[in-house]
Amino acid sequence: MSRPPASRIWVIVGGVIVGTLLVLPAISGRIDPFVHTQCEKQLVATEVDRWIPAALVNSPYGGWGYGQGHGWGATVLNGTAAALMLEGSEAELFTTHNASLAGVGPDSPCTGRYLASLPDQNYYGGTAGFINKTSNLTDRGEAGTFDVYGDASNLSKVVYFSNAFDSANAPNVTTCGGGRTVRSVLTYHDSIDLPFDVNGTQFIAPYELTWAQNFTYEFPANFGTWAVDDLSAAGGPGGGWAFDFLGACS
Repeated sequence: MSRPPASRIWVIVGGVIVGTLLVLPAISGRIDPFVHTQCEKQLVATEVDRWIPAALVNSPYGGWGYGQGHGWGATVLNGTAAALMLEGSEAELFTTHNASLAGVGPDSPCTGRYLASLPDQNYYGGTAGFINKTSNLTDRGEAGTFDVYGDASNLSKVVYFSNAFDSANAPNVTTCGGGRTVRSVLTYHDSIDLPFDVNGTQFIAPYELTWAQNFTYEFPANFGTWAVDDLSAAGGPGGGWAFDFLGACS
């Protein structure tokens, strides 16, 4: 078996109060509310220069992975993982609360105590860096945070995410007895958490990336078998694939 290539990375620049419901049975048998619940928000803080991931990409052990988002791309090799970060977005932090409104309408309660918004996505720079892992053989235990240039003291350069392998939810990929295999994946959501500092107190708010992400993965010929966690499957955090190397071909 040839020795896997050394780890490298390329960056490609391209272009809680719930409202009480008063109900009466209608003639048709339906129950129509006269009060509905709506989530309301209040601005707490604004940052003018936030770093946001364009894509988070894993690579299978022995092969390579490419991730692209918002016109930027990054390639990683041999079981490594990378965060491709963009600079320039304005970010807002809101607190949320449920309010009871009179009249018929759909209930839209808050899903969390805090909410992040990116009203201005004027990205003007980018960088890519490795996401910490304990082993190139698996994405289990992969770090769930990334600090741009290791600057954890500046929260505008920090992002939290879930890009690790949790459990297999897609068919294994095997190249035993066969040639190299290439798989392409297109996803439309990736959930992250953004930390904010407000008068010395840290708040963390969720945000879902709004752009499509493209991923390509190559598995070398007659090399082994990989378990796959499709992160964009129903109930997942979003993104591409995560891998767990099950073993070499015999």
